[in-house]
Amino acid sequence: MLFPETDFQPEGLAAALLLWVEREFGLPPFPVVAVFDRAAYRYRFTWPGDGAAVADAASRGWARPPRAPG
Repeated sequence: MLFPETDFQPEGLAAALLLWVEREFGLPPFPVVAVFDRAAYRYRFTWPGDGAAVADAASRGWARPPRAPG
């Protein structure tokens, strides 16, 4: 039987790192929302300026576009 060793999501690492930096250096909270999507069995993250910023980063090759659910 094969199974993934982890349910790693790169955007989750970014959110965790951001939270650590806020706590470690006493910075004001950055408004990131994380919600677990049971149907997709993954967390959905909402970042400020999400739509245009993500599309721009993906078009420049800096980030992958979000995966379609399913």
